[in-house]
Amino acid sequence: MADRAIADFEVQTAHLHQSLELNPILVTALNPVIGYERAAAIAKERTKVAARYSTWPARKAVFPKPN
Repeated sequence: MADRAIADFEVQTAHLHQSLELNPILVTALNPVIGYERAAAIAKERTKVAARYSTWPARKAVFPKPN
């Protein structure tokens, strides 16, 4: 494997993690819970402010409160 790989290749995990956190595809996981229209609205609003998805639901109270 080493002879086919790029020498000194390093994965920039912090950059990959940041890119993933900003990817609007993540909001699709919320579709079954909150519906497509609400998830799409979150994606559009979140994109405007460049907020990470991991913090967005908590800030926006996406999930219903438990009984």
